Amino acid sequence: MQIVGVAFFMGSFHFCLLPPGGANPQGQEQQPNQKQVIQQQYVTFRPQSQAYNSPVLKQGILGNFEPKEPEPPGVPNGPGEGAKPFVLGPEYKDSVQASIKEFGFNMVASDMISLDRTISDIRHEECKFWHYDDRLLTSSVIIVFHNEGWSTLMRTVHSVIKRTPRRYLAEIVLIDDFSNKVHLKERLEEYIKQWNGLVKLFRNDKREGLIQARSIGAKKATIGQVLIYLDAHCEVGINWYAPLIGPISKDRYAHFLTT
Repeated sequence: MQIVGVAFFMGSFHFCLLPPGGANPQGQEQQPNQKQVIQQQYVTFRPQSQAYNSPVLKQGILGNFEPKEPEPPGVPNGPGEGAKPFVLGPEYKDSVQASIKEFGFNMVASDMISLDRTISDIRHEECKFWHYDDRLLTSSVIIVFHNEGWSTLMRTVHSVIKRTPRRYLAEIVLIDDFSNKVHLKERLEEYIKQWNGLVKLFRNDKREGLIQARSIGAKKATIGQVLIYLDAHCEVGINWYAPLIGPISKDRYAHFLTT
């Protein structure tokens, strides 16, 4: 497998080019200034490109990757459907505070919301009318977690499977960074079997930390042409894949950060 691109959600990545040839040796007439060096980089750098056409905006014509019908609700009129706020009553105060202390957010409310809930479309209206070349690269989605809550982790996985065209989703690689929560042991191993190998689970023998665990995920991802890193508690949006992977499909040196 040859990795041709990387995309991060809630991550950080820096890419730079060094001046060709390094600094001028002493004794030469004049050392080029910073502006000249940067201009020279743009002139000499030729990114490797793929056979891929740029997206086309067709106002009034729904994009070729847009869903043709609304998503079915996880639970009709259920809590959190359409990404509507879900507020618990005062009787849940103690359990909510305990969950925030343990997980960092309100797992009590999360556990009451469907793993397949619908979400609101917060994109600019124009986004719906972009048409993308369907020769997109395939991706391995890598999710690192440590003692993550069940519903937040699984809602992330569900959203990726639900909103990613199957032909481009090569695999979802879960990297367990030495968790000790019971629900992340046998229960998780049994649950992901429903996807027949699409979702893979690997466990670290010791706590590695986020960056090293992501590097381990890159080694375990063996199918996709692009690596996509997602947080363990997020949901991908409607038609999220084509706008993200399209530029990488055209230019393998493209890298993206999104929050």
